[in-house]
Amino acid sequence: MQSYCGTGLGYNMDKGGSNKNHSKKLSDEQILEIKNILQNDLNQNFLDIEEKYQISPPFLSAINHGTYFYDDKVEYPLRKYYKTDKDYDELIDLLLNSTLSLAEIAKQLNMGYSTVKKINAGTLRKGLYPTYPIRKKSANEQRAEKIKELLLTSDYSKKEIAKITKASDETVRRINIGQVFKDNTLSYPLRNL
Repeated sequence: MQSYCGTGLGYNMDKGGSNKNHSKKLSDEQILEIKNILQNDLNQNFLDIEEKYQISPPFLSAINHGTYFYDDKVEYPLRKYYKTDKDYDELIDLLLNSTLSLAEIAKQLNMGYSTVKKINAGTLRKGLYPTYPIRKKSANEQRAEKIKELLLTSDYSKKEIAKITKASDETVRRINIGQVFKDNTLSYPLRNL
């Protein structure tokens, strides 16, 4: 371990690996700010902190876990993100009932993308849902099914369907004529637009 050069805050830092250059970008004040945010401001997710201070996810994780800038007067991790199975109910609901991408779900729930991906696949926190993957179809496939359903069962215009599903007018048109996400059990066009 090598002492961090600064105002004598007493931090130790292993300056190895690809994160070495990030240590030169952060002042003592910024390090304290990051640690304070991790401990006290749950409204700022990891992505927000990474963007604000221009640091990588592994580097921020190392600060959070005390690998970098360790202070023996502090309990690590600074931000405890351990959750009970019940805490994942919203994640499961979004996986099953939304057309948000895994990345969008991760951001909305202040989780890492890889955490959402692993939970969906059943490689992390297995047992949260009876079968895996939880989301059997991609967000785009789910969106296409919703568009087909609305084309077949509603009087919404092409623009209204696009707005409801957060798709483009062109995507709705292409699904309507069977150019993309074609279902061989249906007759195309699904509706005259």
